[in-house]
Amino acid sequence: MNPVIHFDVLRELENANSKTLTMIIIQELAFTDFDGEERKKFAEVEYRVRGNPVGREHLPWEDYSSVHKRLKEVDIPFYKKHGIIVNVETN
Repeated sequence: MNPVIHFDVLRELENANSKTLTMIIIQELAFTDFDGEERKKFAEVEYRVRGNPVGREHLPWEDYSSVHKRLKEVDIPFYKKHGIIVNVETN
């Protein structure tokens, strides 16, 4: 989790006087290191407040069964503890 992105998103929510965040999974990416052994999995996620994009990042999820599981266990709880309602969509 990138705390800088998440706190920037919280600031945007506050500025918009909104308690609802939409996380859009733009695409899921995977690549293999040059030696062919290690596979990295990332999801490009865009954050939107009131329909306006306020941030984008690549979330690693190779330690989880899916990007949705990663969001459910790591990212969404962060926002919920700040009283934010999170909607997840797939592009």
